[in-house]
Amino acid sequence: MRAGLVEASLERDGSVAQFFVMPIGRPAVGDLLVALGFQPKKGHFVRSFLDSDDVPRIFQNFAAHIDEVIRYKNRETPTPWEHTLEVAAKRLTGRVDWWLSGSAALAIRGVDSHPRDIDLVVDDAQLTGRLLNDILIEPVTRMHSWVADWFGRAFDQALIEWVADVRADTTAGPREDGPAAAVRRERVVWRGTRSSAVRSTSS
Repeated sequence: MRAGLVEASLERDGSVAQFFVMPIGRPAVGDLLVALGFQPKKGHFVRSFLDSDDVPRIFQNFAAHIDEVIRYKNRETPTPWEHTLEVAAKRLTGRVDWWLSGSAALAIRGVDSHPRDIDLVVDDAQLTGRLLNDILIEPVTRMHSWVADWFGRAFDQALIEWVADVRADTTAGPREDGPAAAVRRERVVWRGTRSSAVRSTSS
């Protein structure tokens, strides 16, 4: 499938599904794909997941929106983050314990932070995936040797990323999504939705 900036393809064998992405005429896109968790492989960039019956549908969403994800991450066009946060808040509030991190946590306080996506910390990554099932662009994935045990991605006009079971802070300062951040959450009312948010300077 062609998405303008990249070509995307799916390979699966019943146990592992691989999303392949090949940049078209813009090598710098590869660096962004690596930042998104893709691994270089013979001119392509690949990300692997457990295979399931839902994978083809999820891949269709991924292929349809990866071009937009790249443009937003590169700040080539403004990100409609307000719409996307409203979607996440309406679907998750009262069903999942969640809080907002990243630059959107600043933006809802009126700070001019220009979010490129919506970053969430949730108490149940798989339930979050079920509540956002129709807009998933990756299967919810159990992570290994990473800062959190679970990770998920969805897309509704902008990218939503979430983590769950974040490990204890190991960096020199506290993480915005770690246990230390959890105790510093502030209750914020945004467009009538009450949510927890952590002050952050990253996106």
